[in-house]
Amino acid sequence: MTISFDEHEGLTQRDICFECIGDSYLSGIVEKDGQNAECFYCNEEQACISLEELADRVEGAFETHFARTADEPNSFEYAMQNDPEINYEWYREGRETGYAIMDAASLREEIAMDVRDILEFRHEDWDSAAAGMECDFAAEAHYEEIMPEDHEWHEQWNEFEKLIKTEARFFSRTAAAHLGKLFDHIDQMRTRDGETLVVDAGPGTAISELYRGRVFQSEAPLLKAMKRPDLELAAPPAWAAGAGRMNARGISVFYGATSPEIALAEVRPPVGSRVAMARFEIIRPLKLLDRDYPEFCALTW
Repeated sequence: MTISFDEHEGLTQRDICFECIGDSYLSGIVEKDGQNAECFYCNEEQACISLEELADRVEGAFETHFARTADEPNSFEYAMQNDPEINYEWYREGRETGYAIMDAASLREEIAMDVRDILEFRHEDWDSAAAGMECDFAAEAHYEEIMPEDHEWHEQWNEFEKLIKTEARFFSRTAAAHLGKLFDHIDQMRTRDGETLVVDAGPGTAISELYRGRVFQSEAPLLKAMKRPDLELAAPPAWAAGAGRMNARGISVFYGATSPEIALAEVRPPVGSRVAMARFEIIRPLKLLDRDYPEFCALTW
């Protein structure tokens, strides 16, 4: 049962200091931008924000980085649970709302539960509750993080690289499982600045075309490429594909650049050679991973 209106008003007017917030990034924000006041939780007078403002930041972080898990098994899990030959017991993924908040912001349990009460009151919907539907931030709801911390993601990526380079030159089920874990929910990840990691490419987007160049040392193959750039300047056939950043020798991959200048720099033509350049229009929508962000997997408060 949610708190009363008076209890909610009392909670929102409490002040909390930066030292009572364990998350270093969030604590730093409060220390820098907070107002001097007496903290309700430690009774020290120092930089504080209201508990309502802390709840606002927690709510924003959860909207971006957490998901409420299913409160009942899906059809497949239900069938497994009712199969007498399978020893399967369904349990709900994630942690209860209060403890999820406690872990995310590194708060003491008392503070985390007060933040949860504010958010549960804010999101309470009587019609949904009457219909048996769970509301966001309900005490009994469960949340799980939809993106790992930066160091964890990079550790997983390094493990995948090691697997491909030293243990599984040919793509394996283990490698596929690693990729699935690495890129699951990556479209929902954000940088500290709120930028998405997955960008749209194709018709009607900022990236609607790619450029590709090829170096030629003699005139005959150059003229051939100019006649059929779709064949001569596209991804090479498997027998001609050399090893690259994304592929082993014999695996054909299309390397494209977003501008002619970048494409020219990529092929590094020697002195006296010629370069043919082609523009390839992207005719179908694509999702591209923007790897310009080295530290992208961090909670944004």
